[in-house]
Amino acid sequence: MKECGTVADLLAGKKVFCIGIKGTGMASLAIMMKNAGACVCGCDTAEVFMTDAILESHGLSSLKGFSADLLPSSIDIVVHSSAWTDENCPVLRRARSEVPSVWSYPGMLACLSRSTRMYAVAGTHGKTTTTGCAAWLLSLPSRRSFPFFSVFGSAVRVMGEDLPGKEPPLCGPWQGDECAVVEACEYKDHFLDYRVRGALVTSVDFDHPDFFPDHKAVEKTFRRFVLGIQPGGFLLCCTDDSGARALAAYARRHRPDLMVHGYGFASGGIFSLRDVLPHGNSSLSGGHEYRMKLFGDRVFSSRLHGRALVGDVVGGSLLAAFMVLDRPHPDLYLDEDALITDEVLPTVVGTLLRDAQRYPGCLGRTEEEFTSSDDIIFMDDYAHHPAEIRASLDSLRRKYPQRRLVVAFSPHTASRTRAFLDDFARELGKCDFLVIQGTYASARGDADRDNDGARMLCEKIASRKSGERSAGACLPVFAPDEGEAIKILAQWLMSGDLCITMGAGNNREMSRKVLLARGTGSLS
Repeated sequence: MKECGTVADLLAGKKVFCIGIKGTGMASLAIMMKNAGACVCGCDTAEVFMTDAILESHGLSSLKGFSADLLPSSIDIVVHSSAWTDENCPVLRRARSEVPSVWSYPGMLACLSRSTRMYAVAGTHGKTTTTGCAAWLLSLPSRRSFPFFSVFGSAVRVMGEDLPGKEPPLCGPWQGDECAVVEACEYKDHFLDYRVRGALVTSVDFDHPDFFPDHKAVEKTFRRFVLGIQPGGFLLCCTDDSGARALAAYARRHRPDLMVHGYGFASGGIFSLRDVLPHGNSSLSGGHEYRMKLFGDRVFSSRLHGRALVGDVVGGSLLAAFMVLDRPHPDLYLDEDALITDEVLPTVVGTLLRDAQRYPGCLGRTEEEFTSSDDIIFMDDYAHHPAEIRASLDSLRRKYPQRRLVVAFSPHTASRTRAFLDDFARELGKCDFLVIQGTYASARGDADRDNDGARMLCEKIASRKSGERSAGACLPVFAPDEGEAIKILAQWLMSGDLCITMGAGNNREMSRKVLLARGTGSLS
């Protein structure tokens, strides 16, 4: 791969066209490139996604479709989602013959990694929340001069006390190109092409069965990722996950030049955590309180509930601290009233963990959208793997113990649904009321013919729950289309319920449609 020069040199003043600009990672990359001084436009399907509003808030829009005539003249760089290929995308075929630089999304990140000091957040689950936390912390006013940029698959929610006025959600931030923190995906071994100075791994679990044949194949690619970290770099691993814990042990054996640290509730090191209240129950203040061994009895809290999300917040804080300190002459970016101890690391980590107590989380990650006037909370959650569903439902049960969980789940890719059918059934069976929607037809082409997989999942859950009906459990219902799902939810919902649109499909916008269909209650 050719060298790119500096990132600013690569992007400033260039005309960039993004194919598949509404993808979560692509939208973040497009906004970052615009913030870096590029003139950015793009195209995508006419379907409305969460990213439409994010792009619009940053002054970007999308042309509809993928026809060849959408390519503007005098384009310098084309970046395309890896879901689109020459075979299924006419505008990409044309770009190959007319544009000097054409990159896939992961290829562009790989190019950028050769022009900056890149830090990567990898892992099967929790990458986006963790990367978003690190980027948010480094973007706060006290660190606004820290020269970094970031690309991750969502945007950080706007909280009034954090970003006053009508500023858009944090997505694709650019404060300079000395270093970068990016979300690095293992799918199709994409992250193996990145030149990484330091990395954080949240988890190593079996996913993407359309590419990885089994868990061992996933482990192998993460080991290759660790072997590719630059000499003298660092690796942070969440030891609450057995796969990440094993990866840390592997790194200590095979990469003695790396600084390797574990963190989490199962860690025994200086970054080990313990709950203030038993079982991670929330305090009266509404947050999840915890202690870190490095700070003794000092109590920290998180707006995000559940150990998995707290681990993501702590991981993002640690990564931000390591990035700040991994410079020849680091500026600690401390507030004037910060107490500087003899040890620099505790000072920086403690300041970041304190700031992280206000981290609002990312859009679409256990996100509370609104509460109706008759006290129904509507939420959206990206969980699309059994382990993620388990973590999300556990968190919601703890935060809302008195509410019924009413879930509309949109399976994502037929291969994933079939590979983890029993695991999906076990975790989704914990909902009080459940609608299974048709499998979302992603651009990958991993479609579910006649929704066979989604129907099988519904039948599997019904079989598991049939013996619970006497206890008030409701059997799941399959909804072949959005209209039917809305109708069912509108009939089920009652005051005091928690309604969650869940999955990596595009069912987020159903919440407002369900509210309208009920005919009672309104936005409060």
